[in-house]
Order: sequence, then structure tokens, then C-alpha cells
Amino acid sequence: MSRLPSEETQQVARANQRTMVRYRCAPATSGKLHFGGDGEYELAWIVNLSRHGIGATVTRPVPVGTFLIVQMRGTQGIMELPAQVIHSTRHSSSDWLLGCEMARPLSDEELESLL
Repeated sequence: MSRLPSEETQQVARANQRTMVRYRCAPATSGKLHFGGDGEYELAWIVNLSRHGIGATVTRPVPVGTFLIVQMRGTQGIMELPAQVIHSTRHSSSDWLLGCEMARPLSDEELESLL
């Protein structure tokens, strides 16, 4: 008897690739989203964090595909996390929820420092 997953199981796994653990950030966890080299930035509330991504709320939509630097304060000082916006969804009448994929995964120590 084969121990390999069935084709159906493999399809379900591929369809649910967002199963990485996300950690809810403490209320009022703030950050800055820096866009490009012109000094433009947006203040954001960081909603959740994982080794590979960041969820944040902002006051205006940000186009999908936008590259930015997320700046957050951790226990070891300010960290700058390069990321790309993968979704931008209206969250309320005045807020937008951004999902950002980081350019590199966070180490366990970095994640612990930011939570």
C-alpha cells in the first residue's frame, strides 16, 4: 500500500497554500510603510505577522504589486522589512487591509522580537 498522498489530497494542499501560522499583533502595533526612494510613507496598524508576510491596515488603497519597506519597532530596535503588496481590500469606510509578502522569511529571533 502506497504512503504517498492521493491526487485529491495533493490538489487540496496546493489550493490551500496560505496555511502558514500567522500571529495576531498586540493592539496598537504601529508601523511605517515606505514607498520608493522619494521619502513617501504611510502610517499603518500592523494586524498580523508571519514568517513570510504582514497584514496591515492603512487609510488609502495601495496597488497590488507595489514594493515597499515595512518599518517596525521590535525588542532589538527598528527593523526594516522589504515586502510586496499581494492584496489590498477595503476593510471599512475609511481603512484598507493590505496583505504583504516579505522578500525573505523572518528568522525565529526576528519574529519573536516583533511580537
